[in-house]
Amino acid sequence: MKGDFCYLLGKNIGSSRTAKNVNAGIQTKMSTSAEPTAGASICTTSINCPNDDQCRYTIKDKYFIARCNYDYYGGDIGTMAADSLTECVNECAAFPGCVAATFLDGSCYLKNDNTNVVYNNDIDRIVPSSPSPQMVASVSPICLIVDTAPTLAKQAVPTPLNFDPSNGVLGAHPALSLILAPLLFLVVLFVYRVYFHPLSHIPGPFFPKTTFVWLYYHAYFGDEASAIHKLHQQYGPYVRVSPNEVDISDADAIPAIYVSKGGFPKATCYANFDIDSHKTIFSTTDAEYRSPRAKAVVPLFSTKSLRENEDAIWGCVERMVDRLKEEAKSKKPVNVLNLTRSLAVDAVSTHLFRENYDGVSERGPVLSVSAFVDAFVAVGRFFYLPNTAFVWLEWAVAKWAPNRETDDRRLLAAGLSDSEVRAQCKDLIFAGTDSTGMNLATIMRNLVLYPEKYQRLKDEVAQNAELKTGAQDAQALPYLNAVVKEGLRISMANPTRLPHVVPAGGWTFKGTYFPAGSIVGCSAYELHFNSSIFPQPQTFIPERWLNTTEEMSKYWFAFGAGSRACIARNLATLELQFATERLAKSGVLNWARAVQNEVKIYEWFNSKVKGEKIELVWE
Repeated sequence: MKGDFCYLLGKNIGSSRTAKNVNAGIQTKMSTSAEPTAGASICTTSINCPNDDQCRYTIKDKYFIARCNYDYYGGDIGTMAADSLTECVNECAAFPGCVAATFLDGSCYLKNDNTNVVYNNDIDRIVPSSPSPQMVASVSPICLIVDTAPTLAKQAVPTPLNFDPSNGVLGAHPALSLILAPLLFLVVLFVYRVYFHPLSHIPGPFFPKTTFVWLYYHAYFGDEASAIHKLHQQYGPYVRVSPNEVDISDADAIPAIYVSKGGFPKATCYANFDIDSHKTIFSTTDAEYRSPRAKAVVPLFSTKSLRENEDAIWGCVERMVDRLKEEAKSKKPVNVLNLTRSLAVDAVSTHLFRENYDGVSERGPVLSVSAFVDAFVAVGRFFYLPNTAFVWLEWAVAKWAPNRETDDRRLLAAGLSDSEVRAQCKDLIFAGTDSTGMNLATIMRNLVLYPEKYQRLKDEVAQNAELKTGAQDAQALPYLNAVVKEGLRISMANPTRLPHVVPAGGWTFKGTYFPAGSIVGCSAYELHFNSSIFPQPQTFIPERWLNTTEEMSKYWFAFGAGSRACIARNLATLELQFATERLAKSGVLNWARAVQNEVKIYEWFNSKVKGEKIELVWE
């Protein structure tokens, strides 16, 4: 076709028209047919309306009748630029299947045998803009070139829809454009992500490669870690879990990602853990921002600092065990998760603020510390929560901040505002509370499930009764420490990936290249439940740690690794050692049994027990 533009449509095309927009049209008859209506004149070489209305124009083996003020609509098979109706006639005569044409404003519209005609006597009183402005495709919107013979049986004109022929098929159907354009974009995007993305060489199922929805879905419903674990069993040590993220199950990747030179930068999603509009030591991705704050806080959790405060921490453990004994006498199920969380917040508040929160003394099915922890776990931020723990924390910080003998003065000395000091303290409280409570409740439940292991623990503690209570003495008890370590391995307090961003220049690991900007990470779930490293990985077997191998140590990831590892890990370990020793020495778990057959968790960044209960009952 010649001219500046052209659109071609199938023969089953109809239109709802406005005849006011019509200038002139032509309709053909074969030259062998009957002569035209009597009186019809012969058109000159140039057809001009209205003077040449109903004149006859002959070309090749066809003749055409010119009709002014008529629009031959429907059955459009072609459109092109033309200078006159005469040129339009010539185009129709040369185009297979054309039996009529409409000319307007430099455009010629060719028609097939589905054409209809409508007269409008107002045509001379308007300024035409375009013919058949509301024409639409009534069948599948596919652009076709159709050679329709003039003898084709006439078909009924289908019910018209709205269509603007000046914009082609997509532009002709706005609703269709709204559907097809995004679909086309998604197809192109998905093809790019699967076959041409810098991570296209990383194996994984199709859907996670194309969209983040797969990862968001599993994270939201709390089975992210176990879902990715199944993918590793199918695809190997590297699995692409979203278009730009890779989960790695090989512990040899830990040094590069988390340890060497401070490790890779944290991913931006950590900002979800900002508190009171402040970045925290945990949430910040800025190493320069973190450095002075970490230096102010890290000494608080040093071995030296903890040793100086051992008696106070031991006192917290004693009160928790006494409360457990009291609850056991009721013969009713006891939610030990409540008690272990309360112990954890009591210990960290005593250590940091020299003020015991005394959560283990609270009564009721839900303790205030549980709301404190759950707010962090489910939302990642908790500034809006009006619960007792936050009120107390505000009071404790306000009371002790001016006191030069308390430890939060380090943050004030680092130049932090009172508001940020409170935010950092809340972060530290949570760091020392959630995981420790979950770990200790898991240890208690498994000691009840495996009474022979509880008996072995009691025997070891009894045989070393002459040892003083303290961190150094607890570390001298190998089976006790094996129980603690196995509890940390199996509890899944923090099961999901710790995502970090590959820095500029990219990263090559064991021959596999990861481009700069891609997100990589390892998870405790994947490392701790590796059956080749930990046989029967879902089973509580403390004995495995009595002969620790190099591979077992390499795959140990309970607190993370490197400078960004859990800042309260020393305090958490000390609490678990003290509590496990006291549980053994007291015999408080004798005659206890687990209420639930199994404990299920939401595998969020910080796991959450489904039902909020780990219950024991005494018989």
